Amino acid sequence: MKLSVFVAAAAALFMNEAETARRVGFFEPAGIVSAYADRVDFATISYRSPEHLRTNLKLAQSYGLRVNIDIGASLVHNADPATLKRSFTNSAGKIVVKAFPPLKTNKILRLNEVAARRRAMADVLDVAKDFTDVVDVIFLIDEPYINGVSKTELETLAAEVRQGMAERRLSFRVGVNFAGANFNSSFAAMIASAAQAYVERADAYNALPAPDVVAWRPTFARHRLSTYDSAGNMFTEGGIPGGVDVVAFDFYTATFLSDTLYDKALIWLAESGREPACKKFGKITVSSFRSSLSFFGGSLRENEDEVLDDLYDCRTGTTVRLLREEISKSTSPNADIMLITQSSRNGFYEHASNGDEKQTGDITKVNARSMAEVRRALRFYAQRADEIRAGIAFFTYSDAVDKSISISVEGAENLPGALELISSASGRSPGNAYR
Repeated sequence: MKLSVFVAAAAALFMNEAETARRVGFFEPAGIVSAYADRVDFATISYRSPEHLRTNLKLAQSYGLRVNIDIGASLVHNADPATLKRSFTNSAGKIVVKAFPPLKTNKILRLNEVAARRRAMADVLDVAKDFTDVVDVIFLIDEPYINGVSKTELETLAAEVRQGMAERRLSFRVGVNFAGANFNSSFAAMIASAAQAYVERADAYNALPAPDVVAWRPTFARHRLSTYDSAGNMFTEGGIPGGVDVVAFDFYTATFLSDTLYDKALIWLAESGREPACKKFGKITVSSFRSSLSFFGGSLRENEDEVLDDLYDCRTGTTVRLLREEISKSTSPNADIMLITQSSRNGFYEHASNGDEKQTGDITKVNARSMAEVRRALRFYAQRADEIRAGIAFFTYSDAVDKSISISVEGAENLPGALELISSASGRSPGNAYR
């Protein structure tokens, strides 16, 4: 099917849905890109410096683009390894101590001192006050709970931002973004349990006397998944913090299929009973499911797109429902939901038998799988825009590098037709009835 047909179908889908304002944009940490600035409704950027922020807000203003600002990196620092917990209760119910001490490169976060936080907030707000027609949401720490930041700490940050805004007579919205459904304590406990299982496997292997282990040990001691140090240090009590207006979540297919923390997630999602699509997966682990996919060496071919549609609806639909429940019982009962989804080829390349992505193979097939993911995200959003009122953000347009896990993320700029399809669904598209 030609791209023009896809675009027309996307526009028609949005026009046929309930009259809820459509908000389609990009999560673009590095900054605004002119290529999409007049074609989508908003962009979320990361705060780096007052000068960088002012330059980006001026650019956005010239295009009539709304901007959300993620200020999290200016409010936190990586935890001192000496402060991290090394003991945990293993699968046998015994309290054990990790074999390896924490690394300085761990992903657990600690809040900066109050004075430093307020200076950073002041720097942001003093620039943002000149762009009240551009700035919409001030986002706090990204994926806080899985990185050890508590609900109480988020509420402290929200209160501090609001105080800074009040002093300047500003009224931007305040937001927070979660990894998957980690705002739900049961889901968070499942993730924490998977992290501890990873530690148990590593420590059990370390205890073996085999020569291969002797060679492996010093490498693992210096370079390993952050999961090892995060185990036992995540915040698992869940809940939506008070003082927020927007609650976002990301649940990327690439992450879901490859991160061992989510291996039992399909079982958990099905057992939650909140989304009909989950019933189709039954009691199957993610690792077993992905082994059936053609790009993981499996035999699934003819209906692979439909199966991946169900996977998207299962995990994303369940998360939206869980989030609505958590918001309704929180002290932020009127908070709007935002969905952050992927617009890259990551996760859709061919994979080796050990699950590693090859980033080789037929690029036409890779592009087709990636574009199918963009379409299913837009279809999902069009059907549930009344629940996802803060909009859908695609990560990302430009190429990016996640330094914390040493992964390069390919942006939509490298995916032929992606920008045209995404922009066709925005409120600024001539073909969209919700301009």
